[in-house]
Amino acid sequence: MRDRVGNILSEYISKKSSKVFVAAEVWDKIVKRLDRKVENKAGGCNVKLRRADPNRGNWTFQVNCPRGGSGRAHVVKVKGYPKGSSNRLGSMPIEVTCDCEFWRWNGPDFNAKANDYLLGKPKSDGSAPNIRDPGRVFKVCKHVYSMLTMASDYKIREK
Repeated sequence: MRDRVGNILSEYISKKSSKVFVAAEVWDKIVKRLDRKVENKAGGCNVKLRRADPNRGNWTFQVNCPRGGSGRAHVVKVKGYPKGSSNRLGSMPIEVTCDCEFWRWNGPDFNAKANDYLLGKPKSDGSAPNIRDPGRVFKVCKHVYSMLTMASDYKIREK
């Protein structure tokens, strides 16, 4: 499985405070292979910044999508890891998470953990979504997609 996913994600290791972080390569590579169902459902989502710490590369957003779903706003968190000279969120390794049910049960949580771009602890029970996502195509939910499409130009402050 690692070989197949290697085309989408590659490991980026950054040592900080003697802790090793492994994050997805870049947002652009995830988007290019995103399942079109997620992209289509993301249309019309309203994204609001709730908390920001650009010095550390942490952002928290509230995302409300009127089409489908629970009808309530969901919390999306993202952490960026600067790579090379780029400090733009859309061109650096990231870790993400969302509190929606799709993220939890339809594959994104499992895929994010398996491919090292999950921020924090898994929200699912860790079992593979063999029925809902047998091809492992649901890399992110519509909330994460909407947020990162909007926030791809956010920058981490240089120290």
